[in-house]
Amino acid sequence: MGEPKSCRGCGTWWRNTVCTACIRWEAKYPLGLCTKCRRIVPVQQGLCRCCRVHIHHYGADAPIQLWFGGVLALGTGRASAALGYTPQGRPGRKRAQQAARPKPRPVSEHLAFPGQLPLFDVGRDWSRISIDRHELPTLTPEAACLLEELSQYARSHSWNESTQKQVARTLRVLVSWLGAVAPIDERDVAALTRGTACSCGSRTAAFLDSCGLLVPLPAPVVGQHEAAVRRLVSEAPDGFRSDVERWVAVLRSEGRLEHRALDWSTIRKYVGYLAPVLTRWTGEHTSLREVTKAAITTALRDVTGTTAQDRHVALRSLFGALLQERLVFRDPTRGISMPGHQRPPVSLPTGLLSQIFERAEDRLTRVIIVLIAVHAMTPTAVRMLELNRIDMAKARMDRGGFPRRYIYMDELTHRVLSDWLSERHERWPRTQNPYLLVSNRSAADYRRPPITEVHLHQLLQQLGGVHATQLRIDRVLDEAHESADPVRIMRLFGLSSTTAMNYVATAHPEEGISIRK
Repeated sequence: MGEPKSCRGCGTWWRNTVCTACIRWEAKYPLGLCTKCRRIVPVQQGLCRCCRVHIHHYGADAPIQLWFGGVLALGTGRASAALGYTPQGRPGRKRAQQAARPKPRPVSEHLAFPGQLPLFDVGRDWSRISIDRHELPTLTPEAACLLEELSQYARSHSWNESTQKQVARTLRVLVSWLGAVAPIDERDVAALTRGTACSCGSRTAAFLDSCGLLVPLPAPVVGQHEAAVRRLVSEAPDGFRSDVERWVAVLRSEGRLEHRALDWSTIRKYVGYLAPVLTRWTGEHTSLREVTKAAITTALRDVTGTTAQDRHVALRSLFGALLQERLVFRDPTRGISMPGHQRPPVSLPTGLLSQIFERAEDRLTRVIIVLIAVHAMTPTAVRMLELNRIDMAKARMDRGGFPRRYIYMDELTHRVLSDWLSERHERWPRTQNPYLLVSNRSAADYRRPPITEVHLHQLLQQLGGVHATQLRIDRVLDEAHESADPVRIMRLFGLSSTTAMNYVATAHPEEGISIRK
């Protein structure tokens, strides 16, 4: 930095003989006589630059005073055309801003169009693309309109700001690469949102489905248990194969009467238990109608322990289903029992249930506790309970079944259900899920599934490790202590006679009640 000097043009006290503004001034205007300071300097319309600046700031009658340049100048860096020149500003900063300004991105080369057939049906690999990354292709006009529709959809469904941002980022990545003209495969949504928020992918798929821009996941392929059942059925002897197929259909709730469908894993065990028996009966019988009670006894005598009990259960299930379908005239397993040790039901410690209910903070958990611990509903029945089966005006719930049973609400149940229904409507006002209990994932899923069994048990496990089955057993056992009437327990909770008698015998051991196995 040089020694401070006075500018020869404007008198500015600065570090150079001529300031930068006067250099530009001298290059632009010719020499002449200034009518104010009477100097021979470059002038514009009779005034030099120094006089113009002073007149601009202090007026025409003010005397010329000492002033500074640079950062202490009298606004010379912001001078307008009224001062006779336009400052160049900071060209370095302008160049830096222009260099930092991102270049316009092109439109994606992978846009999908309606009717475009894939060359290979291979899923896209989205692992190299992050939802938070900003290097995305330019949005098409259709994609931009789709993002605007998402904002309206989010407001109508009462999404919070965080959820709306997550879904918007997911949708922006999808439509920037694939476009918004052709439907988007749900497999791409699932692959892109894998590892993110649990409801982000389901909400994105639900929005695309509402716009008609979603290709749903294909029907699930045959699982390993179902494939094993079909293989075992195909290997059954020819004379028994049609009856075994009908038995499997009944277990899957496809028979004459409505039943709860069993899992394919359970059916696989049943068929596996009877596979050796059916093979043995091939040379003895041509049809299952010929099987007698003696044949059943012989088949059970060949094995012992747990294997004999499992075979007995499978045989009872087989002939019970065939009798229901009117394919046999009698059930040869009737009257045959297997000795076995049955563990008596155990009640919860005193005061534990009240502590669990007080510890439950959210309303969803309170509803689950009340339905299981007060009305002894099974976890599956709680999950599958639909809204149209609840009548809050009459304070009752329709359990369904044959015969139809109703659960009448007490004051606690009515209050807990009312609180949950209010929260459900407030959090998910536009959901079309038909079930009473919903979560963030099930409410946003366009397939409208119930909550998962894992989610239900996790809510209870957080309250001290209690299991849903323990709550139900404690409720039935408490009723057995109070009434000691097995018929009342059967009608109240829909239990079988053997199970009801087991509860009564456990609650009142002094009566010496014996249960026939």
